[in-house]
Amino acid sequence: MPNIPQVNSVVDEFEAEQRGVIATWTAQEASLAGNTQALQHSASAAMSATATNWERFRSEWHKRAIARDATVFRSHLIRRSESLISAAPDGAKYMTTLRAHGVELDVRLPKHPGLSTVSELLDPGEANITFRTRTDSDAKAHAHLVPDLAAHPLSLDDDDWLVIGVMLGVRNALAHSSAQSMTAMNRAIRRANGGADDDVRALGRLHYDIRRSAIGLYLNRGINRSTRTRIVCEWMLGLGAKFRV
Repeated sequence: MPNIPQVNSVVDEFEAEQRGVIATWTAQEASLAGNTQALQHSASAAMSATATNWERFRSEWHKRAIARDATVFRSHLIRRSESLISAAPDGAKYMTTLRAHGVELDVRLPKHPGLSTVSELLDPGEANITFRTRTDSDAKAHAHLVPDLAAHPLSLDDDDWLVIGVMLGVRNALAHSSAQSMTAMNRAIRRANGGADDDVRALGRLHYDIRRSAIGLYLNRGINRSTRTRIVCEWMLGLGAKFRV
């Protein structure tokens, strides 16, 4: 009997890690009260940790979802193989000849492949599967997952993606400090102004861009009886439930 990975165990791990981030931030928010610089550093660390936890979670959940039922993923591998052959010299002609004679490519992949097999087939050499945008995430859900599992990442709504965008934008700006990362962060923050939820709109800014040196201040600013750091950290914790099977 195949060893079918349990996707909910990854949800449990993510939620535990995220509760830890929130607990650490809560303790530091109290102990560092009045120390603006230290609080800003702590808020930035909480945001970066949340982004790392989310990306690792999404990658591991996706792999386990494929390993739980690889039926759709097998069809993806067939299409990918046909595409790679067609792109090779004389490949398109070869594929046309095969089809003309009723020959079809096939991939022999068990319904429940091992996690290492899934990882190698998804992206050889990469530790994590990335979901940079909603379009990218939805495309991978449709291409790789059976419908009942694809429904989970597809359930992330507009507000969810606005919060994810701010979180990743801030993390990348903190990590790289490049003009490109700063522009992307400020764009994500402006988009949050269009959120449906009050907390999502609280992440937005309308009047001017945030400088690298002011990211900690932006995160620590009290909004709706909370801070932007807490809004993002708690919102992301809540997303774990959408991935429970």
